[in-house]
Amino acid sequence: MTIKKSVRLSDLSERLCLILSETGEPNYSGTLNKIAERYETIIGQTLPDLTQNEKLAICQCYNGYMKPERVRDQIAALEFTISEGYQWDDNVKELLIGAESADDLLGNDGSEIQTLLEKVRSWTIPERIAVIDMTERFWNGKN
Repeated sequence: MTIKKSVRLSDLSERLCLILSETGEPNYSGTLNKIAERYETIIGQTLPDLTQNEKLAICQCYNGYMKPERVRDQIAALEFTISEGYQWDDNVKELLIGAESADDLLGNDGSEIQTLLEKVRSWTIPERIAVIDMTERFWNGKN
C-alpha cells in the first residue's frame, strides 16, 4: 500500500534523489523508496553476530540516552556509550554476565565488557550503523 506524504528533504537527500533519478528531473518518491530498500538490505546483512544478551545489553546502554544528531558522531560514540552503560547500569552488567541480579555480580572481573568492546572496535562503519539501527528499532518498539 502506498500513501502520499509531504516531507522536507535535506540537501543530501535532494541531491541523492536527483543523482538516482533516471530522468533529468528528480523522482523523489521513486528514489526514496529505492534508498529505503537498499538501506533495509544493507542493515539486514551487516548486523554483527551478537548473542541475544549482548544485543539486549547494547540496547540497554541506549535507555534514555540522547544520541547525537549526526550519524558520524553516533558511530564515534558507540564504544563510549557501551562502556559507560556497563559502568553505570547494573542491568547491562547482568545481561553480559548472565546474572540473575546485581547480587550475582560480586567478584566479576569485567572481562565480558572488554570482550564486547573488542568486538565493537573491530566493527566497520556499516556494522556500527546496523547496531545503532538495532537500538533505535528496539526502543521504538519496532524491532
